[in-house]
Amino acid sequence: MNKHKQGFTIIEVVLVLGIAGVIFVMAFIALPSLWASQRDAARKANVMTLVSDLKTYQTNNSRGAFPDISGSSFTLQQARATTGNSTTWQVFVRDYVGKDFADPLANDNRSNMYFNIIKCTAAVGKVCRDGVLNSVNTTADPAYNKNSFTIYIVLKSTCDGDHAVGANGERSASIMQILERGGRYCHST
Repeated sequence: MNKHKQGFTIIEVVLVLGIAGVIFVMAFIALPSLWASQRDAARKANVMTLVSDLKTYQTNNSRGAFPDISGSSFTLQQARATTGNSTTWQVFVRDYVGKDFADPLANDNRSNMYFNIIKCTAAVGKVCRDGVLNSVNTTADPAYNKNSFTIYIVLKSTCDGDHAVGANGERSASIMQILERGGRYCHST
């Protein structure tokens, strides 16, 4: 009589552990990329929120004009501390952008969010090369950093792909943010 023992052979156990290990390694490799994609999607949503808020500001104030260019670089924390009812960018950010606006990588340290307002001096259709903007290559951009929390508001410009190019009129602007996975996201008002 042949009696069969119940249980698993060592080969079956090693095979199951090997498959589980491969699945774990694949998940371990894929998750950081997925998280970076989600943070980039949140950055794009921030840009779209800013564009919408800027259009609302233009509708409510100064017959469609943008805020004054004075105070062209500031943090979200500085904007929230701004007092008074002037037409500066800090007041715009304080009153229109909202308290939930922050970079997804900032880990609730919203003082890391930085706004840089630049006026494009390039001819119509030519790439803006003002300040920290480098049109040729994102990785050559001196401000490029995958952990960047800076949003660029480029006045007198429109988007051409992921670059700001000169535009006619004082009421055109491009909103840009560097993405964690490379490149920039640019949206025109």
